[in-house]
Amino acid sequence: MLTSEIKAMLGCAAGVMTARVHMAIAAFGRAVPAIALVDQNKFAGLLHHFSVINWLVLDGKASTQSNRLCRQVELFVFEFPELRELTRAMLPKVRTAWESRFVEIP
Repeated sequence: MLTSEIKAMLGCAAGVMTARVHMAIAAFGRAVPAIALVDQNKFAGLLHHFSVINWLVLDGKASTQSNRLCRQVELFVFEFPELRELTRAMLPKVRTAWESRFVEIP
C-alpha cells in the first residue's frame, strides 16, 4: 500500500490507535487524533505539539492490562469530537513550527 493511500484512508478515520510514531504523525497531519500504545519520547514530543494530554500514550505495562487498555480506548472514543477539533485547531501552528526548522541551503 502506498503512503498516499494510507494518508487518504486516515482522513476518513475518527481516530487511530498505533504503536508507530510515523502513523501517528500521518494521522495528526490529517487532523485525526491518535492514541499510542508504546511510551516513547517521540510520542510524548509529538503529542506535546498538539497540546494533547498524556493519557494518549500508554506504556507497555498499561497496554498489556486489559482493563486499563479498555478504559483508555473507551475514553479515547468518547473524546473523539473534542480531540479532533483540538487537533484541527493546532495543525496550522504545528506545521508552521515544523517548516521554520528548515532553512534554505545555499
